[in-house]
Amino acid sequence: NLVSLEMPHSSIKQLWKGVQRLVNLKHLNLSHSEHLTKIPDLSLATNLESLTFRGCTSLLETHSSIQYLNKLIVLNLEHCRSLTSLSTSIHLESLKTLILSGCSNLMKLPSSIERLSSLILLNLRNCSRLEGLPSKICKLKSLERLNLSGCSNLQRLPNELGNLEALKELKAEGIAIREVPSSIVCLKNLGRLSFESFKELPECLGQLSSLRILFLDKNNFERIPESIICLSHLYWLRISYCERLKSLPELPCDLSDIEAHCCSSLEALSGLSILFTQTSWNSQCFDFQHCEVPRGMICFPGSELPEWFMFQSMGASAIFKLPLDCFSYNFVGFALCAVVAFRDHHDGGGSFHVCCESILKTEDGLFQVTDGRMTGWFDGSPGPRYIGSDHVFLGFDFNMFSDGLDEYYCSDEVFIQFYLEDRRCVDFCEVTKCGIHLLYARDFADSTEDSVWNFSSDEEEELPLLLPTPPKRLKYSVKQSPLVPFVSGSFL
Repeated sequence: NLVSLEMPHSSIKQLWKGVQRLVNLKHLNLSHSEHLTKIPDLSLATNLESLTFRGCTSLLETHSSIQYLNKLIVLNLEHCRSLTSLSTSIHLESLKTLILSGCSNLMKLPSSIERLSSLILLNLRNCSRLEGLPSKICKLKSLERLNLSGCSNLQRLPNELGNLEALKELKAEGIAIREVPSSIVCLKNLGRLSFESFKELPECLGQLSSLRILFLDKNNFERIPESIICLSHLYWLRISYCERLKSLPELPCDLSDIEAHCCSSLEALSGLSILFTQTSWNSQCFDFQHCEVPRGMICFPGSELPEWFMFQSMGASAIFKLPLDCFSYNFVGFALCAVVAFRDHHDGGGSFHVCCESILKTEDGLFQVTDGRMTGWFDGSPGPRYIGSDHVFLGFDFNMFSDGLDEYYCSDEVFIQFYLEDRRCVDFCEVTKCGIHLLYARDFADSTEDSVWNFSSDEEEELPLLLPTPPKRLKYSVKQSPLVPFVSGSFL
């Protein structure tokens, strides 16, 4: 009557000898049994639905009886580092999930993999000795997610890749291939794509009509095909550490987030809603065209608030009274700024965000209006690994204030509190100064081509207001200095 056998972290070398009649057994978990060298004969466990051998680092092979488990749905062999091959014949017609990530000695997949007709997820991440994929893998009509990241010896992808008509996610970071087969344009359901180390991207990139997330970190191309404008569903683009990338073409109108850490050759960008950068550039100017969403966020090394900020305070919070006549000038929100002190901060590539909370004091008491992230970097993105100096975080996002803006019209006093979100070590950083600046739509009409915002505290030139009305063209320029870079912007 045994239905589930859970023995994780056991010390066994072999579960049993011979054949056991376990017709009711549905789940077998021997994960992290580091001394296990063999999988038992499971030919009479005909109702098995999941097999988990994750972290069985001494496991040398899979038993041939596995191929006949027609009700098996999940097979997890993650981090079975001694495993060199799978059974040459596989008939797992119900299998939906096959996890082989971290099988660093696995050299090939059997051609019979085509028989996994129900397979949805195939995870081969960090199978570093895997040299190729059998062409018959492209007959998996149900496959939705394929992870090849870290397969550093993988030289090519099958030419028939486009036959994976159900594929929604393809991850191929840190692999040896330098180009993708032309058939990739046939992946009409592909929503997420990530590649590294390419010298150029296919011109047909824009034909991936369902693409929503595109990660192109650590590539060697100088340009992105203009056809990217055709990716009408794309909302997140990552191009960090593309050190040869010189420019971006016009981008899709629904693109809301772009991350561009360490793009040292980047000269021009167009069609952006957000510029999300954390480090300095050698380039002098960035062009923003057709900005439809009024928001901008930036951080740079420094320990002083820009002088033009109307309200400034030491510490992480500020309280100020709104001018009596501020609402007669089309008040639209606030620009926010915070100085964050980092004390030998090692983030390990984790998430870090500067957040703020706004509370209004009205005749009825306190009323919370907004609580959101101002700027930062995201978990999994190649953000800074070590920060040894203070940084200034400055931003405005109309969406943070639009829903509660009417409440400001009924208020005479505003309290804003900045706080940090860091998954690993908030104890090593703190907000030491903060500032708020009122923004008015009227100033947009008065701005000219020569109007400049100076984000550097040691510049004498006064700045006009940061304007939330969407401009037709917005320019940022960045000039390097040995200590603190000068960052400026202008509306044209």
